[in-house]
Amino acid sequence: MDHFKIWGRWFSINYNCWLDMRFDQEQNISARDIVNKYSSSQLEKIFIDYADFTAVKAREIADKIIQSRKKTEIITTFDLKKILWECGLGKSAITIIFQSIRIETNNEIQNLKIFLGKLADILSPWWVCSIITFHSIEDRLVKKAFKELVFSKGFELVNKKAIKPTYQEIIKNKASRSALLRIIRLND
Repeated sequence: MDHFKIWGRWFSINYNCWLDMRFDQEQNISARDIVNKYSSSQLEKIFIDYADFTAVKAREIADKIIQSRKKTEIITTFDLKKILWECGLGKSAITIIFQSIRIETNNEIQNLKIFLGKLADILSPWWVCSIITFHSIEDRLVKKAFKELVFSKGFELVNKKAIKPTYQEIIKNKASRSALLRIIRLND
């Protein structure tokens, strides 16, 4: 998770840098494109689907972004952060908005769905697949996919419930507090 804190990686709300958020710098769409070109309804959908905001709050945030970008393009992380402060969001909520934009920028949920859809074909007998999630949306997808594999494809859950970090682990690495580990294997 440290790569999200590095200034040059464009992920952190703590540094004023270009609004990019791409894992792959050759990818066409950046976070800057999303906040400056997406419609209000597209932005609203991101904030509902990936940040768990209510429709009313998501619409308010999306509309504020649209109003602000009509005056001047949103270029840096601090440009966006200022807009979100003006919506009455605190640091935690702003972090979640940034995370939702990062998820959209990198198509993270769709990529996870593709991987989970292929898991039955790529996992050899007695091999183990371990997935760590940091977001409730990701975890729901993994949990559901693993249950389906157990029910229909002869897989076995290595751990019945997600493994959570210990208190000591969280003290050493605050970012681990939301981590959930799920493990599955094929028993053929």
